[in-house]
Amino acid sequence: MSAAVAAMTARINAGTRSYAWPYVVVFLGFAVGSCGPLLIRAVWIAGMPTLAVVAGRQLISSLILTPFVLRYHRHELQHLSRRNLVFALLAGTVLAVRFYFQFEAFNNSSVLLTGVFGGSGPLWVALIEVLLLRAVFTRRIWAGVLLSLAGGVIIAIAGFDGGTSPGNNAVLGAVYALTAAFLSAFYLNFGRLARGQISFWPYLWLIFSIAAVVSVTVAIAAGVPLTGYSTDAWLALIALTLTAQFFGHGSMNYALGYMPATFISVFAQVSTVISAVGAYIVFSERPGSGQVIGSLIIIGGVTLVTFGRQRQKPVCNSS
Repeated sequence: MSAAVAAMTARINAGTRSYAWPYVVVFLGFAVGSCGPLLIRAVWIAGMPTLAVVAGRQLISSLILTPFVLRYHRHELQHLSRRNLVFALLAGTVLAVRFYFQFEAFNNSSVLLTGVFGGSGPLWVALIEVLLLRAVFTRRIWAGVLLSLAGGVIIAIAGFDGGTSPGNNAVLGAVYALTAAFLSAFYLNFGRLARGQISFWPYLWLIFSIAAVVSVTVAIAAGVPLTGYSTDAWLALIALTLTAQFFGHGSMNYALGYMPATFISVFAQVSTVISAVGAYIVFSERPGSGQVIGSLIIIGGVTLVTFGRQRQKPVCNSS
């Protein structure tokens, strides 16, 4: 596994353009994907339950990519190694489960609080990278991770009494969000292990298809209907799929081939700030002064990680 990380580090340092481009993709992807929390709320308000939303989102994504991938990447799919398939299977399964907890969190708490608690993923990602992938981070990266988490704590404390709308059950929503954050650590690292030897589009199709099979199976087993919903619900679901799924998760999975999962998770904190602004406009979830201060601290943490990545210590190959 350390060899895969070393190979990825070499790709990051393989030229100025190849180094900068993944950062541009991630920024644009998370900027567009930040509409996701608002659309999740819109689908739920339109009467579509969480299991149907998760299944429909993954199924639509898989169906959109299938003709393109089978036409241009069939040969690559036929020659995938067992290792790639195993890690892709794990990533797709965890993705489906993670989406369930994430969507339930948005349905029980405010967009801001859910984003903040869900943003604790960098800590779990960092621990997994250090313990399992033997990654070595500079002090600047660790400082950025801790600073981002500190900003998240400030926003969370201010969020309970800072004028936001905590939804039906803010505590339950926080628990769901923390669960989703913990699962995201495994999803990102499983995905990176699979992504290292699979090109972008077939990998994306593979994990979306696996997540679709898992989520559709669970929905059917739970007796949740996948049809019969209003036009507004379907339109919101399609918009959710195109923005959050393709731009948000698509850019994230593209970047998995070029940078560690820790950076991607910390960078996602920016999406929390953008979503909070959208929640203020659409749902009147007004941030207090503590939330503004916490947001600035998060941006500072992201900046530290961005510059710290350029001085990341090489990974020792003990295999």
